[in-house]
Amino acid sequence: MDTKNYQNYVEEIRLDRYFEVLKRRWLPISVIFATCLSGAAWLILKSGNSESYGSRGKILLKADASTSLTQVGRDLGSLKPISRIDPLENQAAIIKSSSVLGTALENILESEDISLDKFRDNLTVENQRGTDVLVVRYESPDPDFSIVAVDQIMNAYIRHDIELNRSEATSAREFIEQQISTAKSTMDESANALRKFQSTHQIVNLTEESEATLNEIVTLDNKINVLQARLAASTVQLEELQRQLGIPLNQARQLDALDNSLEVQALSQELLSVQANLAEEKSRYTDNFPSVVNLREKEAYIQSLIAQKSQNVVGQTPIMGNETEVTPDDLQISDLKRRLMNQSMEVQVERLGLASELQSLIDRRKIIYNNSLKFPDLKRRQQELQLLLKTAENNYVNLLERLQEAQLAESQVVSNAEIIEKAQIFYDPESSGGGSTTKYLLAAGVGSLFLGITIAFLLDILDKSIKTISEAEALFDYPVIAIVPHLEPSSISKKDVAKSVSNSSDLFVTYQRLYLNISSNQLENQGLGTAMGIFSSVSEEGVSDVCSELALTMSQLGKRVLLIDTNFQNPTQHQRWNISNEKGILDVMAGQQELFDVLQKLDNGLTLLTTGKLIHNYLALLDSDRMMHLLKNLREKYDYILFDSPSLSEGIDSLILGKLLDGILFVVRPKLLDLPEAMSAKSSLERSQMNVLGMVAIES
Repeated sequence: MDTKNYQNYVEEIRLDRYFEVLKRRWLPISVIFATCLSGAAWLILKSGNSESYGSRGKILLKADASTSLTQVGRDLGSLKPISRIDPLENQAAIIKSSSVLGTALENILESEDISLDKFRDNLTVENQRGTDVLVVRYESPDPDFSIVAVDQIMNAYIRHDIELNRSEATSAREFIEQQISTAKSTMDESANALRKFQSTHQIVNLTEESEATLNEIVTLDNKINVLQARLAASTVQLEELQRQLGIPLNQARQLDALDNSLEVQALSQELLSVQANLAEEKSRYTDNFPSVVNLREKEAYIQSLIAQKSQNVVGQTPIMGNETEVTPDDLQISDLKRRLMNQSMEVQVERLGLASELQSLIDRRKIIYNNSLKFPDLKRRQQELQLLLKTAENNYVNLLERLQEAQLAESQVVSNAEIIEKAQIFYDPESSGGGSTTKYLLAAGVGSLFLGITIAFLLDILDKSIKTISEAEALFDYPVIAIVPHLEPSSISKKDVAKSVSNSSDLFVTYQRLYLNISSNQLENQGLGTAMGIFSSVSEEGVSDVCSELALTMSQLGKRVLLIDTNFQNPTQHQRWNISNEKGILDVMAGQQELFDVLQKLDNGLTLLTTGKLIHNYLALLDSDRMMHLLKNLREKYDYILFDSPSLSEGIDSLILGKLLDGILFVVRPKLLDLPEAMSAKSSLERSQMNVLGMVAIES
């Protein structure tokens, strides 16, 4: 059976499992039942010793009608719990408070001998389900006192509620009066801050100013576009005139200035006359002739005068094309050229004017645009100041309204409670039946039994152990071939071996059945003895008991039996049989002793082989050819060889040994073994593929 099927099995609802749980947990059920029933009986009997009369009255919780009509002090007449607790529970607690009950006691004349605590103990305040009504109950041996107590308690609660609401109104008024001056100062500060902001930034209407600025920017953009177009046209016209003139504008200006200079023109005419005479003389004489030389010198002198006068006229050295000197031809300007020069200068003057006006408009637009960038921040700041002012004004007005409400509410009698039923007797012990105590005791007994059973099942659920043999069988999925009793540890001497199991004893019969179930498996060993191991999940499950008792039973039945103690970490067989463990199987496997020197024969054909002294490499010897050879020799001499093995949780000793055996018996002791340990042991058995002959259950 796999884990899932096992879980389904454990969770299956069956009546026999419930009875098993009750049998296992009878002690806690009995203790809880007896304790609870005794306590309940004591309380019931104690409360039944005195007869009490019960009276009750009713209080309706509601909002005050006057506040709902006037809308003044409306919050004072309503129930407002801080948490999610029912507000009626809060009012019930107020009724049972010391202030309300103390006032009620003062108004009751017969209350001299009643303490406040006793008065509260006899009082019960409950909410009538589905309504806003509180039911006030009081029990007392005196019926008249019971009625008076309920009435006085309800009246004290009503007065307390009125005083509480009035004190709340007074506190609210005093607080509001303190807050009004602060709110007025805050409102004035906000108004002053807004006015100062508007004055500093010269703001009248920020929205209109923003729109006007935007319109002005658009107008400037249109003007700039027109001027840019006119400037471009002037530039094109100037370039065309300069192309027709054939000289740069600066040179044309210089020529115009020289043409208008009389002194320069006179020198120019004189230079032309000298150059004509020089040409005539050179035609008649050589270059070295005195008259020619004189004329050249005069020409040079006049040219220097013209250059000097020209520089004085134009303010700099004249630019005459590629020539370095001013010639008379340069000083002669035609009418067309003069007209072109005048037009060029007029266009240039117009162009400079347009450029200046354009730059002025651009600069103004930049200033206006930069100012417009401040508008969003100014608008945001103005809105903040306006919001602060509006908030302060609303707060101030609201406080004035609340002050008026508080003053009016303070003068009103506000209560959210009304007595709808005065006190009257609802329980008379003289008219009630006498079977109440028996009913209460019966109910207490049923409740105590139910509580005990519930706790028993809870304990059983929390208990993770394998509780029954059937659970163990279902978990491991091996057949239970024997159920043997648990034996208390004992020491059996050699001389008592034959007497330890009587042929007529129940223990002998039990182990005889176990032997018959083992022999029915028909293990084929070719005429050799059968080697079997006794395994368990954890220690203390009783493996050593089963080994010794089964070996003794087999020997009583005439079989040659060898019992080998292989629980090397915790050997016990030598103690059970009261013999020495100085030498044993480990000494034989280590080659330190001969086999027949360590065998210790008991009575009736039973032989015992103890562990011997523990050595560090015993696992290697256990899984060696020497061990296999030793086991082969033992098979030839004995009918059955039983191995007292350590538990699967104590190491790999059992897993190594299991590979050498013909089969194993798996010992399970319910209540000692828990589910995780059992699952781990089952996994180890399945992985090792041992031949499990069956399970031996230890019955506690």
